[in-house]
Amino acid sequence: MKKMPKKYKKRKERKSDFPEGSLFLKRMLGTLLLTLAVGGGVLLLSALILTFVPDPLSLALPVGLLCAAMTALAGGFFATRVYHLSALGAGLINGILITALSLLFSLFFAKNANCYATGYSATVSALLHAGAVGLSIGGAFLGAHEKTPAKRRKRIRR
Repeated sequence: MKKMPKKYKKRKERKSDFPEGSLFLKRMLGTLLLTLAVGGGVLLLSALILTFVPDPLSLALPVGLLCAAMTALAGGFFATRVYHLSALGAGLINGILITALSLLFSLFFAKNANCYATGYSATVSALLHAGAVGLSIGGAFLGAHEKTPAKRRKRIRR
């Protein structure tokens, strides 16, 4: 029997140490922690800026919402790069995780039962959380945008 040329032989598949599901969960957790680190940095920077404002309490809520929006945008960007999924799927997963985490924190740190994560009513709070998911999807689409390489010259084989 004839031997097959090397170019037609099947490549050996690399076996991962983790099953596919746990690797995905590990990536999700890593991206969420990276998103929270970026959010913490944005909050520290905004707190530093607010110390120079004469009345920082009047700007605390709008700056906090702006920080949350920037965190969701950055999280979607990182999610596309890490998950290697479509932009919609990665942004949706990351946006849902960020929203779930913020709602979980609002249960522990809210002053009363009527105060949701933003201090607004339930309807406005739900719209703001949906906006965070939308911003995460938008950040994912920004992260998925790749530049097309410039035309390459054809090489002459000798």
